[in-house]
Amino acid sequence: MKNYKWIIIAIFLLGGSHLATAQNSVMAYVDVEAIIQNMPEYKKAKASLEAYQGQQIKAVDAKKKEIAAYYQGVLKKMEEGLMTRKQQEEAEAKLQKMQTELQDKTRAIDQELVKKEREYTKPMYARFEKALQQVAKENKYDYIIEKQFILGMANSIDATAKVKAALGM
Repeated sequence: MKNYKWIIIAIFLLGGSHLATAQNSVMAYVDVEAIIQNMPEYKKAKASLEAYQGQQIKAVDAKKKEIAAYYQGVLKKMEEGLMTRKQQEEAEAKLQKMQTELQDKTRAIDQELVKKEREYTKPMYARFEKALQQVAKENKYDYIIEKQFILGMANSIDATAKVKAALGM
């Protein structure tokens, strides 16, 4: 969920590329993590993502067990001398195919997890951005930046509480 944080920061910084030269600018900062992690949407998105991830882990674990059981069965048959060389090669090819399918499934799950994260968090970040813009406009802030980027800026204002209030938190 941190991907969107950087996007929001970039939006505000891109609009203020003349930051170093603007001496009369009013700058505020917010602690994005403190806000985002306390939003009800974040908690709901996190719970949904964890539930989805848990389901996918169970599916992957089941597939791993299936592969392990197949492998053990092949080994047992080989030890007992019940498999011909051709059967061994076929079993090896099947095992390789099963492992490739598992890797493909894992990759697809990772991609789907990223997609779901975006889907779940998009409205939350839109609401957060709207609150930032509202606070900036109401307080006549020229810039609102992420707290971690303020190094030695004496004339900056902590707007975290104002953004939280704008979000109804």
